[in-house]
Amino acid sequence: MKLTAQRETKETTITLNLEHDPNPNPPNVSIEWDAHGGLDEPIDARMARHLYETLLAYANLEGPLTATGDIAHHVIEDVAITLGTALHAHAQATPITRFANATVPMDDALVTVNLDAGGRAFYESDLDETTPLIDHVLRSIAFNARATLHVRVIRGHDAHHVAEAAMKALGQAIDAAYQPADTRASTKGTVSLRTQEDAS
Repeated sequence: MKLTAQRETKETTITLNLEHDPNPNPPNVSIEWDAHGGLDEPIDARMARHLYETLLAYANLEGPLTATGDIAHHVIEDVAITLGTALHAHAQATPITRFANATVPMDDALVTVNLDAGGRAFYESDLDETTPLIDHVLRSIAFNARATLHVRVIRGHDAHHVAEAAMKALGQAIDAAYQPADTRASTKGTVSLRTQEDAS
C-alpha cells in the first residue's frame, strides 16, 4: 500500500508519502503552526506529532508526513482530511480486506475500534466525552476515507491515555482493513450511479 497525497489551502499545506511495511522505520512526521487557538482542548505541535506518529506506526506506515499552517485546529484537521482522502484513493484502486477491528488498553484506558473501509461514510464514537479533538480527527479521517468507523471508550479517565489508545486501535484496524485481497468484499458487485441528466 502506498499513500501519496497533497492538500494546499490558504490556511495549510499538507503532504504525505507513506508506504506500508510490516517492519517499518518510525514515521517521519513534521507538524507546525504559526499560532495557537481554535481548539477545545490544549495541545501543542509536539503532542499532535506524537499522536499522528502513533497512528501511522500502528498502521505499519512509514515515510514523510509534513504539515504547516496558521492555527492548530486547521493543521490537525487537514492532516486527517488528507490521510482519509489517500486511504479512499487506495481502496478505490485495489481490492482490500475491508473489515477490521482492534481493542487497545493503555493504563486506565480501554478503547475499541471497528472499521469498514467499503465506501460508506459513517462515524460514531463517545470520544467527545474525554477528548473532543481526537473525536474530530477520527471523524475527519472516516468521512474522507468514505469509511464506517465506530469507536467506543470502554473505560478511561485520562484524556491522553484515551487518545493514544484510540490512535493505536485505529492504526491496527487500518493496517488490517487495507490489506490487499483477491476480490472486493461486497455482495453488490460494482455499483454504477447515473443521474437523470446522464440518462437523457
